[in-house]
Amino acid sequence: MPALLKCWHFPATASLFAQLVIFLQFLSQTWAAVRLTFRPRVLEVLMNRVILAGVGGYSLINAAYIWVATQHWYANVPGVLQTGPLNFHFAKDVALAFLSSGLALIWAARHADRSAAVCGMSWLCLHALFHIWIWVHRGLPVDFIAFTNLAGIQLPAGLAIWAAMRLPARRVEA
Repeated sequence: MPALLKCWHFPATASLFAQLVIFLQFLSQTWAAVRLTFRPRVLEVLMNRVILAGVGGYSLINAAYIWVATQHWYANVPGVLQTGPLNFHFAKDVALAFLSSGLALIWAARHADRSAAVCGMSWLCLHALFHIWIWVHRGLPVDFIAFTNLAGIQLPAGLAIWAAMRLPARRVEA
């Protein structure tokens, strides 16, 4: 008989109601111990992995959009048109940067790997810093371009930083 079932052994004279009460007390105490011991950290890691997967998915969608519909991306994303004439080679390079970032973030989410998350977020963070620099040099306007940059560039980068730094670090044993 398994050890778990041995604790549920009841005398034949015990009523069904008494057995149910004892069983529910056992479940309640077990659940409380599990919840207090493991749940907060497990849920935190899960939440960070979901955030990394979301930002990685967003990066992959962005990469596909830039790669497949370069002219549409250039003409319709606020602020891109103001950077100068369309350069297909440069746009494809940006798409590949988003692709590699997205793949690294998806890998990090799948394996809870902080080093892969840092690798994946590096392009997003540098890109976000560059756009902040552009915004400062534009005179800090509060316009649609700034809002689009905040929602589409800075927010994903910030979420990736936050989630990556909260993943458990790998311990290397010598």
